[in-house]
Amino acid sequence: MNFPGLSFNNRNWGKILKAGRIWAVAVMLGYPVVSYVETLIFAGVLRDIVDLFCALLFTLGGFFIPIYVVGRKYG
Repeated sequence: MNFPGLSFNNRNWGKILKAGRIWAVAVMLGYPVVSYVETLIFAGVLRDIVDLFCALLFTLGGFFIPIYVVGRKYG
């Protein structure tokens, strides 16, 4: 992985791994629930658009931002 402005080293690597593991478990538990609620509320093409937005939010906002914040804090 390459993050601009972030260097991976021994001081922050353990914290980055912990943030990644927490993200992985949260997505495994949270995304099916969000997808089910989307199915109940929205229909058709609108559900696909909302699902894409939620997938991007979980992926980009839930993975890259916390790793970057933790890496900068302990780096």
